[in-house]
Amino acid sequence: MSLVGPSRPPSAPPPPATAARELACVLLVVLAVALPFVNGTLAGAPGPRGSIDLRYVLVVGGAALGMLAVAAWRVSAMPMLRRRMRVGAIVAGLLPVLLALSSPRDPLWVSLLTLEVVLGAPLLAAGAAIRFAAPGPDRRVRAAIAIIALLALLGPWFTLTWGLASVQLGIAPVRLAHLSPLRHANEEEVEIRSPDGTLLRGTYSPGRRGAGGVVVLHGISDGRTRMAGWSAALQERGYHALRIDWRAHGRSEGAVTTFADRERYDLEAAFDWLASRDGVDRTKMSVLATSMGAGIALSSTARLAPRGLRSVVAFAPPSDYGEIVGRRLAPLGPFGSVARGIVGVVARGLGHTSPLELSPARTLEEAPPVPVLLFHGDADRTIPVSQSQALAEHVPTVELHVLPGVGHDEIPAVVLDDDALRRRVLRFLRRPRILRDRTPEPPDDGEDAE
Repeated sequence: MSLVGPSRPPSAPPPPATAARELACVLLVVLAVALPFVNGTLAGAPGPRGSIDLRYVLVVGGAALGMLAVAAWRVSAMPMLRRRMRVGAIVAGLLPVLLALSSPRDPLWVSLLTLEVVLGAPLLAAGAAIRFAAPGPDRRVRAAIAIIALLALLGPWFTLTWGLASVQLGIAPVRLAHLSPLRHANEEEVEIRSPDGTLLRGTYSPGRRGAGGVVVLHGISDGRTRMAGWSAALQERGYHALRIDWRAHGRSEGAVTTFADRERYDLEAAFDWLASRDGVDRTKMSVLATSMGAGIALSSTARLAPRGLRSVVAFAPPSDYGEIVGRRLAPLGPFGSVARGIVGVVARGLGHTSPLELSPARTLEEAPPVPVLLFHGDADRTIPVSQSQALAEHVPTVELHVLPGVGHDEIPAVVLDDDALRRRVLRFLRRPRILRDRTPEPPDDGEDAE
């Protein structure tokens, strides 16, 4: 009897293709776990503008790699490695959840979680459909059922993705481009606390003592740097100017945008902060804003007029969000009405007004009369010029200038760079009035602030 057990033939090394696949699976899990931390390090520190695209790739890739890691462990050929891959995939999947819970006002982490949901849902549905249609005597019937189920889920999934993109995914990547806002030597960085506790950050341009103040506001998916030229022009004429990053934009806190509902309180906080500055005449306060910021300004006139608001300059404002949302939901076809219902339910669940119910035009009509100087381009594909035309027709305190061939994002720069239009804005801020009666304008004596 031999005391030596039966010899085992040496195991054959895995084929090169299998080994390469296993190595790729391991790298996917490692990257999925590491990328969120790398992204946080890059996004937390101001960096050169050239690193912006890299940060965005890390935000998107962090979620995408988590999903790929799950798929990788499923196709792994080695049982031992598959078990390790499963642990890594679970960690990669839970990490965005933990990060979002730890920093619920950080749009970067919330974006990571949102993307994981958006990307993970179709992968899980497809995996379940494939398992349901596994080989068997009735495979064709089950495969047909799986395909029909996936097609039926496509509409709700697209609707959910559209909603998340509107309030969160569309602004988070752009936020990365505004973490180092432009600031001139004679300006100062400021922090303002919104009534709900959200920390807003902005740039203050001090003017001449006794002059009025102007709150300068950017639009959605943008930052305060967009309006830096206007702050400089106002400061040059003696005005005190404050431009802020809206919540969930730039360096301000917040993970989602509500388009105008909660942002109205951000504007009020910024308005009160500027009016309380030493040397600012709080009876001569104005707002100059573009796009979403202009819509918020129009929606806030009733509350700001008693505090000293005497004029608003608006570039391409949305005056009826219900119409805009309806136009954007039109491509969803029959799912459009479902999406409208979801928007309302989610908004009420979060404790704020649905965008479908926001109407700056209606608010402006019911507010105390505040002169509004409005500019809108007839080539605007984001907010139709017809909205501003209807607003000017129904509200006597609104004067509209339609700019031929000008698109939505171009308007602030076009008006600033045109000497005649810029002087018109500065004269209006100095002595706000609507010239529908064609009475002569005050003489142009430099447009300095009063």
